[in-house]
Amino acid sequence: MFAAKRAGKDINEPITKFEAAMKILREGGVDEYGPMKYALALQMGTRQFYQRPPNSDVTDEQKTKIKQALDQIKQMA
Repeated sequence: MFAAKRAGKDINEPITKFEAAMKILREGGVDEYGPMKYALALQMGTRQFYQRPPNSDVTDEQKTKIKQALDQIKQMA
């Protein structure tokens, strides 16, 4: 979005892609702190970070959904 804006291009397509990616990640449960940190760790290629209470950690089901969501987003690009 930012690169398109700076280049003077139409930003509607990047915004649409971003919104679609966010929808996919939210369906995977990335609207919470623990799953969000897990998704970021996967994208950065680092180890998983664990949360301090009262934040909940990512579940195995969420991990599977997040991995699938990130794969789907990579295919969209």
